[in-house]
Amino acid sequence: MSLFDQINARITENLQNYGHYLTDPHAPEEEKIAETVDILIQFVRPERREAVRTQILDIIRREADPAEST
Repeated sequence: MSLFDQINARITENLQNYGHYLTDPHAPEEEKIAETVDILIQFVRPERREAVRTQILDIIRREADPAEST
C-alpha cells in the first residue's frame, strides 16, 4: 500500500467516524456535504479546486439519487 493510499484510508476512516463534528448538526444534508467538501478541498491544487469540488458534489448527488444518473 502506497503512502497516498494509507493517507487516503486514514482520512476516510476519520471522516466516517468524526465527520459530523465538522458541520452544523442542524444543517440540511446538502449543506453538510458542501461544508465538508469545502474543508477538504484545501488539499487540492488551487487551480483545480472548483472543478474537483463540482465533480465530488455531482458524484455524491448521483449516489444519493441513482435515478438521476440515467
